[in-house]
Amino acid sequence: MEYILVTVLLILAILLWRTNGREQYHLLAVLQSALAIVVFWMIGADLSSENGLLLTAILSGMLILHFIISRFWKSKAFYWPPVFVLISSAFFFLFKEDIFNYESYDINLTKPEILLLPLFGSLMEPIANAKEKVLGDFFKIDYKNRRGISRGTFVFVIGMFFFVGHFLGSYLGVSLVLLGFGASLLYNKRSGAIWNMYLGMIAFASFGHFALVSQIDSSDMLLGRVIEGLLFGAAISLFVNTLGRAKKNKLVGTAISWFLFVVVPIGLILLAKVNSNFGGADAFLGLLVGFGFTALLGINTRKNSSLLAVYFAVGIFCIPMLINTEEEQLSKIAINNSSDSAKDEDEKEVDIFETSGSDIDITGEFKIDAKNSQLTFELGPTGGRTKGVFRSFSGQFIFGNKNTIRVDFPVDQLTTFNSMRDESLMEDIYFNQPKYPNMTFKSSELVQEGEYYMAEGEFTMLGKTLAESVEMKYLGKIGNNSAPVFIGRSSIDRRKYGMKSDPKEGNIVDFTFKVELVN
Repeated sequence: MEYILVTVLLILAILLWRTNGREQYHLLAVLQSALAIVVFWMIGADLSSENGLLLTAILSGMLILHFIISRFWKSKAFYWPPVFVLISSAFFFLFKEDIFNYESYDINLTKPEILLLPLFGSLMEPIANAKEKVLGDFFKIDYKNRRGISRGTFVFVIGMFFFVGHFLGSYLGVSLVLLGFGASLLYNKRSGAIWNMYLGMIAFASFGHFALVSQIDSSDMLLGRVIEGLLFGAAISLFVNTLGRAKKNKLVGTAISWFLFVVVPIGLILLAKVNSNFGGADAFLGLLVGFGFTALLGINTRKNSSLLAVYFAVGIFCIPMLINTEEEQLSKIAINNSSDSAKDEDEKEVDIFETSGSDIDITGEFKIDAKNSQLTFELGPTGGRTKGVFRSFSGQFIFGNKNTIRVDFPVDQLTTFNSMRDESLMEDIYFNQPKYPNMTFKSSELVQEGEYYMAEGEFTMLGKTLAESVEMKYLGKIGNNSAPVFIGRSSIDRRKYGMKSDPKEGNIVDFTFKVELVN
């Protein structure tokens, strides 16, 4: 399905490149509406509901319906588009019993505040125009110079209603605001800069999909790779627009433009395979932000639609390449929570720390079952966390009159799912694996605190031994063949063991583990 969508987007990009907006308004309206429908498709595909794609079809059908009606509607009264948009929201009652889940949002489309989101979108232009007239008349600004008021108001109103849409329904709510604005634009038959406002909104509405696909919880706009994307997005948009006005060597200008269209976003995404600080999905989101703001501010008025279509195609095709299936499988720790009353049910995965702990009811000497145990770690700033695991580790737990724990971590079993980065981690500046092949944790003191146990012990890394604490929870004999299971977490400051400080890489390493024991 993704290949079909990418092909459609590239065809759209070529068609949009040939439009000049004002001279080919009807074609521009069709093609940019198609871009909005692509966003509806992406949002619908992300919904945790069997009716997600049906909702996509309804949203797309509503926009197509408004396009058809607008071709025959002659009245230019500002109130008709909002009226038609509000009436068309009745289609949402087809989903009266459905709850759509997007991220952590549970959304019922028939709630009044959700029903009104398309209406909010359709009111953006009347609000901007009214403010332009009121302020222009009050300050006696001539009509030629009032455009800045309108554009500034548009940016403010878009920000306000997109915030409301996201607050009420995440990016599904944002797409409903987009639907209303797109419909009103069709009725008003605008041309020129107003379509750039629409494009900026389409770009912003796509963020949710690309963030989910790339598994980004949040993106820090001050990260270097995000700023890189911001500047590239704005610069390409402006540069390509300038080349589009060339009077000579147009073929060369077109070739350069398409090179920038395709190579820069692909490069930004795939640079993460070399080094996550150089690019990746959040750099691509920054690129969309940069493009979106140049469009919203009306800085450029040509070729934007084609550029956005290519961005979408590149994102849909390339971002999944960053997802490492091994990382996805190994870096997520889950326990098996089976019930005696549900023998035929599949084992259910739950968050490990949502499970209640219990008192340790085992005695004797146990070894770690490496096959069924997991140890993961994370470090780095919010929005740029580096994840890793130990593919294998070993150890011994002894319970009785004296409780002791020893765990050995072979450094060469550490992986961050990036072969180039893993190789550099084995070198002198980091783990110096040839000289220090193992890390070790030893504890002879296990103190119960509520449903947790604190293992006070010593951790050895790079030849240096320091006191560290590990928080553990005993879950009982719930593992394979009724094996005892412990879960836990801890943190260390790698600088204390001699590693160089690097805030961009992260200095505090957070560990999470699940250990199954065998006799």
